[in-house]
Formats: sequence, C-alpha cells, structure tokens
Amino acid sequence: MNTNSQRAAVLVLLALLMAATRLHLPATLTHFGPVPDASWAVFFLGGFYLRGWTRWAFPLLMLLAVAVDYVVISGQGMNFWAHYCTSAAYWFLVPAYFALWAGGLLVRRFHATHAGQHGRVLAVTVASLFASVVVCHLLSQGSFYWLSSDVVPNPTVAGWWKNYSDWFVPYLRVAAIYVGLAVIAHFTWSSWRAWATRRHRAERRDTAMGNRLSKIYTRTGDDGTTGLGDGSRVGKDSARVNAYGTVDEANSAIGVILAAPNVPEDVAALLTVVQHQMFDLGGELCIPGHAAITGEDVDALEARLDHYNEALPPLKDFILPAGGEAAARCHLARTIVRRAERETVTLARHDAVRPEAIRYLNRLSDLLFVLARVLARADGHGEVLWNHERRRPT
Repeated sequence: MNTNSQRAAVLVLLALLMAATRLHLPATLTHFGPVPDASWAVFFLGGFYLRGWTRWAFPLLMLLAVAVDYVVISGQGMNFWAHYCTSAAYWFLVPAYFALWAGGLLVRRFHATHAGQHGRVLAVTVASLFASVVVCHLLSQGSFYWLSSDVVPNPTVAGWWKNYSDWFVPYLRVAAIYVGLAVIAHFTWSSWRAWATRRHRAERRDTAMGNRLSKIYTRTGDDGTTGLGDGSRVGKDSARVNAYGTVDEANSAIGVILAAPNVPEDVAALLTVVQHQMFDLGGELCIPGHAAITGEDVDALEARLDHYNEALPPLKDFILPAGGEAAARCHLARTIVRRAERETVTLARHDAVRPEAIRYLNRLSDLLFVLARVLARADGHGEVLWNHERRRPT
C-alpha cells in the first residue's frame, strides 16, 4: 500500500473480518463452521498490505485477537483469565501469528521486485502461505498440546503428531480460502485500475498533450509537488521523481554524446534508439503500474554490448574517464545512468518497480562503458590508463 489512507482502510477491513468471523464462534464452537475463523489469513494479509506499519499494526491486531478471545471464551462459560491469560501456551500465539505476518512480508518484498510477473508472485504466495501455516501451527498447537495440562494431561509424541496432522489441513484450507479471495480481489482491482488509467489517458491524449506542450508553466508545482502520469501528486523530492528525473538527466547526457563531432554512424544510430527507450523508461517510472521496457529491450542491449566488446582488447588495468571529447561525454553519461539505477533501486524498496527497468539501466551503463572505449579509439586519442604505480617510492 502506498498511502496512509489506503493502509488505514485495509487495517479496518482486516480488523472487521477477524472480529466478525471469530465472534461467530460461540454459535459454532469450532474454527471451521459456516463462517470459518479468518484470523490466520488476516495476519498473513496484514504482513503484505501493512508492511510499513508493522511496529504498531501487528500489536493492534494481536490485542484485538485477545479481546475477541475474551468475548468468545467468556461466552462459553469459561474463565478467560484462569484458563488462558495465566497459561504460557496461550501467549505462544504471539510468535505464531507473527510467523504468518512474516510470510506476508516476504510476499510483499518479492512482489515489489517482480511486479508484472504474476505467475512467480502467485507461486511465492502459495509457498509462503504454506510455510507460514506450518510454523504457526507448530507454535500454537504445539504449545497447547505440550504446555497445557488441562488440554492434554499425558502428552506423547504420537499423540502430538496425530493432533497436529488432524488439524493442519483444515487450518491451511481456511487460510488459503481467505488469502485466495484476497488475491482475486487484489488482481481484479489492479487490472481495473490499470484499464481505467489507460482509458483516461486515451481520452485526454489529443487535448491534454497539446495543452501541455503549448503551455510550459502551470503554477501547479509551486507548492513543491508534481503530478505523476496517473494523475496523483507527490513531492518533487520523492523517490519516484528522483528516479525518473535522473533517467531524464541520463537521456540528456546521451544527447550530449550525439552532439559530439565524429561519432560513428552505427554508434549514433544505437544511441538514438536508446534515447527513445529511455523516454519509455521515464514514462514507466512516472506512471505507477505502467510497463514499457521489455526483456527484449534488455536482450538487445546485451547483444550490442557483446558486439562492440568483442573487437576491443581485454583490459589489464583501469581506464580514466577521458580519451577524447566523445569518449569523455560517454563516460559522463555512464555515471549518470549508474545514478539512475541507484535511484530506481531506492524506489523499488518502497514501491513496485519492474525488474526489467533496473536490468535495463544496469546493462546500459555497461554498454556506455564499452562505447566510451570504442569512441576513444575511433577519435584517435586512445584510452588513458590509470597509473597506479605513480605513488610508489623511487
């Protein structure tokens, strides 16, 4: 989730879901009645959607779970304090539920770096949910079985395993149902939002683009914010603006290379294609959820990099960023692309960034290094090697 209002809405929904399904227990006396207990799924989904609020969202949901347990157990005529609060077994639910929360955190982190790869994200979600339920069930069921004499007076390993295996599948099935419904809702909402964004841009393209290009200043950024491609506004110092702004700077530096005299035609043609792709990349970073750079674009860069590198002699020492005007400009562009890559990685730690974007910038900086060597030789200046022995005493 990217805003506090969205996180707050999800937190309220998860709290309501847990309270509603657990408060249904007095009528069914089971976690798996007509309205099964959603607590396990709630903590897993909380880890995914509320990663930035873990420090207080998890304790808040944990307190809610305890409060609901009090209502449920008291409604069954039992003394909650005597039977549960004074039992070490009951408080093993804290690490048990956090195991589910950690599973959601893992999926969120993977999703942030593999956005658009739905199959891989789904596979990691399934594996993480399964592993989380295994650990949660070991802690919760195991603690009550081994530490609560009121529940099992004479515990045995065989009895524990039978109890564990008998209850594992129902718990996993219920958690999978709720998480599966959440996954369907998530991808439905994301798909609808992407469709609505594309439609909105298509409807406004003819008029809005003309207005933007004809009117240079709008005064809308005087408050320190700027508009993203999806219509939302963020601070001009945000990670997303830094990322696509540095991509724009790198693209301008590539234009400076093309303005240099005596750039070979094949290099100029390649860099012109790169400029178009960098514009695509800037648009991708400017519009959350938009995809422009493809794996084929990255493969094409690697192919051109290999082509030019084959004709160069192997490096036996570091070279200085020099070698003539065009080569020096190419080195400068390379360092800016490296910075764009770092800014994009920083963005990916907070928001979803497709891995193709980061891979493209990484390969482009390598390509520019090779092209700087090519331009230094084509210009007749040659490469300037780093003299690492100049400081040695004579």
